[in-house]
Amino acid sequence: MLASLIHIIAQTHVILPTPHVDANNNLITTITDILYTIVGAISFLFIVYGGFKYVVSHGDPQATAKAKDTIIYAAIGLLIVLSATIITNFVITGIKP
Repeated sequence: MLASLIHIIAQTHVILPTPHVDANNNLITTITDILYTIVGAISFLFIVYGGFKYVVSHGDPQATAKAKDTIIYAAIGLLIVLSATIITNFVITGIKP
């Protein structure tokens, strides 16, 4: 059974997406979209982490303040990523012929 499973896995081909480059700056758009998605996800995770720290703080003023700061800074980071996405898309759309 293990040999048949290994045989099936060996025959499986994984096709990874490849960036497509043409005159319309698709490579730049693809790279920026991937980066903004990763940074946005990290910011969102920090908001969730700050919320968790806030709940677990049990009213301790220092822990509550740190949790609030984490949430605020992550929200600011998320706004910066959103602004950068909008500006980048505006600039790239203006560059396209």
